[in-house]
Amino acid sequence: MKKDPVTLDAFNKLVIKVCADPEVLKSLSVLVSKVGAEDTIGAATATLLTSATHTVMNDPDILNHSKDFVSDVVTDDVIQKTSGDALWNTITYSVTPGVVSLLAGVGVSFLGVGLLALSKGGKMDDVDFVKLYDTVSNFIVAAASKATSIWWWRGNDSKGKG
Repeated sequence: MKKDPVTLDAFNKLVIKVCADPEVLKSLSVLVSKVGAEDTIGAATATLLTSATHTVMNDPDILNHSKDFVSDVVTDDVIQKTSGDALWNTITYSVTPGVVSLLAGVGVSFLGVGLLALSKGGKMDDVDFVKLYDTVSNFIVAAASKATSIWWWRGNDSKGKG
């Protein structure tokens, strides 16, 4: 079939003019929305996109290019440093509150021992020392237990809050 250039040009101008009309664009938008909402159209589109993706990913040239790209990204020094820093920050963020709590507890315990020893004039009998030792060790165990529960909670927080 032979195409007449004059008719083809007139048709193109008509389509451009019709598509420039806001009312036509609104109606076309409604039509496309209704067609896209149909289940058969959605299923066919999903099948088409899946098939196209598999075809593209099975292409040897694209596969080789993808491997080269991933290799370049993995061996990039800047990306390694940035990801290493991010990983280190994540680890220190998750550990810091527990460690600080534990060290604060130990510090307060030692401060208590020192103040008690000063109040006794530096002289303590065995009974006082055992009581003090039990009190301090119980406090340290409680602080360590609390730190452990903080670590567990931070690691199991599903919303990422801390």
